[in-house]
Amino acid sequence: MADQRKRKVNTNLSVYKPVRPLRSSKKKWYAFQIPDVHRGYHVGLPSHDPMVWDVGMQALAHLAPRLTHVIIYGDFGNWESLSHWAGLRADQPFIEEDVAITIMGIEEINSIVDPHGVKKVFIMGNHEEWSTLLEAKYPILRNEINIVRRLHLHKANGWTVIPNNHFFKLGKSFHTHGNYPGARDAATMVKETGVSVFYAHNHTRTAHYFRNLEGVHTAQALGCWAMIDPPPPYAKAKLPSGWVHGFGLLQVRANGLFQCDYRTIIESSYVELPDGTEIVASYREAQRRLREERDTLLRLRREYSERYYAPEGRVHEIEPLKGTELRTRVQRARVHKQQA
Repeated sequence: MADQRKRKVNTNLSVYKPVRPLRSSKKKWYAFQIPDVHRGYHVGLPSHDPMVWDVGMQALAHLAPRLTHVIIYGDFGNWESLSHWAGLRADQPFIEEDVAITIMGIEEINSIVDPHGVKKVFIMGNHEEWSTLLEAKYPILRNEINIVRRLHLHKANGWTVIPNNHFFKLGKSFHTHGNYPGARDAATMVKETGVSVFYAHNHTRTAHYFRNLEGVHTAQALGCWAMIDPPPPYAKAKLPSGWVHGFGLLQVRANGLFQCDYRTIIESSYVELPDGTEIVASYREAQRRLREERDTLLRLRREYSERYYAPEGRVHEIEPLKGTELRTRVQRARVHKQQA
């Protein structure tokens, strides 16, 4: 009978065929990502957060045996002495003070990662760019304000220096300081570059994903280690409520694919690492660093008082530029690849 006939099942109703999953390749690189630190002082107050710095250094020391890279995303120093926004202020620090405070941080990082052979990458930020602009206009100041020379960021010391607005490539990820302003900086970054980019600059933690014919790309801002309260002068007296303290842990596999594990530093004093290790800021260590920094500043003030400062501490010989905007020729951004 017709109703007893076996009906053929249409096997073509489902056109979806699962794609074979990617095989996970071996881990090739593991990077510790340090966003804007802004080491330095203004009006007697640190522009970097000493408690956040202590948490970061503890985390770096704990992870150093496993790391292959440490990446600094620019604005490591605040460089208030070179700022064309500061104008002529009695409390504006001298260049030697900024160099001394910044190099303390570089030396501490060196002491932690050098015994483990970790590669060090220093990406110039817009604050470091101030020295480049002044050096271009006043070549006679080259020995005084050249950041690479003053901070000993030479290749012989294990450092790779990336100019501002250039990119460092690690696997399929790109790294730069970042110069796009606004709330949609991550969306602008990934759409303009068309690749996956990690950056800092805006001191916020944002992430945006974008798919094109080549796959999924992401742009991620990594926050900062700068002082939030009281806000620094460049915050224009507004409490930077959107700023976030934290750091990234980037795993890059042999096929170039990567994964970023971002760790937020809670209330400037606490973070938990992927292996469950809890790190709490040491108040004693933070106070010790502050004493060393202030002693250094006092020593420099006394050392240079006769040459640069009047007895009451006001600058009387060195006058920073005021209302001057220095421009150089526009350079095409270049990508600096990690050698295999």
